[in-house]
Amino acid sequence: MSKKILVIEDNEDILDLMQFVLEGAGFEVIPSEDSLPLNNLDSIKPDLILMDNSLSDGSGSVFCRKLKDDPKTTNIKVVLVSANTDLDKLTSDSGANGFLAKPFDIDELVRVAQRFA
Repeated sequence: MSKKILVIEDNEDILDLMQFVLEGAGFEVIPSEDSLPLNNLDSIKPDLILMDNSLSDGSGSVFCRKLKDDPKTTNIKVVLVSANTDLDKLTSDSGANGFLAKPFDIDELVRVAQRFA
């Protein structure tokens, strides 16, 4: 059974690329351009959430903090994807499990997915 990754990225081209690469690496991908799927995690049951930090409907790090503070979702692994220059602090403050710096290498995307999913 393949691991399921929820990818939240508001740039359609980056979202399409991430979906293509991750599916090619054997993952099941649920793509979204906004945070709406975060309201349906009970039914989606992702093994990993790859989430852009700068979303059109909010901050990925704020969404991550809410997930990590909720006992029902605290165990879901979250990796922030961002061009932020202080990703270590952003990751630590949000409770994220890790980060992927933009621009990212395709091989690094797959390695991060394999490591955390």
